[in-house]
Amino acid sequence: MPELADFPIAKKWPAKHPDRLQLYSLPTPNGVKVSIALEELSLPYEAHLVSFDTNDQLTPEFRSLNPYGKIPAIIDPHGPGGKPLPLFESGAILLYLAEKSGRLIPQVRRQGLRGQAAARPLRGRVEARARRGERAARDARLDDG
Repeated sequence: MPELADFPIAKKWPAKHPDRLQLYSLPTPNGVKVSIALEELSLPYEAHLVSFDTNDQLTPEFRSLNPYGKIPAIIDPHGPGGKPLPLFESGAILLYLAEKSGRLIPQVRRQGLRGQAAARPLRGRVEARARRGERAARDARLDDG
């Protein structure tokens, strides 16, 4: 099972508290969303400053966690199954933290999130087929008329 120290990013930003969520970010409007959620949820975390001044987000260590080189990113050392879980993109992180803590999302909504995410591609295909069927029916009526 991988440990937090096995992640390349941990070499550039060593964890002082490896049992806590590791947050790699910068105090920008997008960067603080996750830290606000962590505070609201009372989840213990250790923050690591990713400096844009020195292009930290473009280093191989940071890109090993987020290949797009964008903040924020986290590693949860106690992810699903007790394994470390790396995550990036603020929306994905916020949903994960809400599900992990069981807060900020109503229970009914939490149960539906996974189903909605799984159904979205299927829903798009079904709607496209329905539109094609409507067009075909319309064209057939025009041909008959």
